[in-house]
Amino acid sequence: WGQRHSLKIDHLKPNTLYCKVLRMNNLDVFSGPDFSAARRLLFRDSYTIETPQQVIRWWEKRRLAFNVAVGACGLFSLTAMGIANAIFRGEFFAGPPPLAIIAYGVLANILYTTGWFSELLLRPVFGRHTGTVGATLFRYGLAFSVGLTLLPAVLSVVGVFARLVGTLM
Repeated sequence: WGQRHSLKIDHLKPNTLYCKVLRMNNLDVFSGPDFSAARRLLFRDSYTIETPQQVIRWWEKRRLAFNVAVGACGLFSLTAMGIANAIFRGEFFAGPPPLAIIAYGVLANILYTTGWFSELLLRPVFGRHTGTVGATLFRYGLAFSVGLTLLPAVLSVVGVFARLVGTLM
C-alpha cells in the first residue's frame, strides 16, 4: 500500500488526451510531507477499479473544499466590486442581487455533482484509470469555477483602471 504504481502509458500516442491525463497524474509533483494535503485533495492514486459508492464518496469528501474555495473567491469578487463602486460613488456596477448569488452557489453544486456522474459514465472508456480521469475532472472543474467566480473582480479592476485612464486623458 503506499507504493506508487507505474502506469503503462508508453504504448499510447503522446498527444492524445488520454495519454496526457494519465501522464499528468503519474507525475510526483506533490510528493513529500509538505504537500500531502494538496496532493490528497487534487490527485487520486486509483489504479484499481472502485465501486460507484467509493467514487461518489471521493467526490463528496471534496465538496466542502470546493465550496470554500468558490465562496472565498466570490467574497473577494464582491469586495472588489464594492470598492470599485465606492471609488466612483455608485456610478459603477453595484453587484448582483442576493438571489443571484444563491442561485450561483446552487448551480455550482449541481455542476459539481456532474463531475462524479461523468466519472461513472466514463468507466467503460478508461477502465482502471477512471479514478485518474475523475481527479483531472475535479482539478479542471475547480480551476474553471474559481476563475469564473473571480471574473467580476478582474472586470472591476479593469473598469477602475479604464475609468482612471479616461479621466487623465
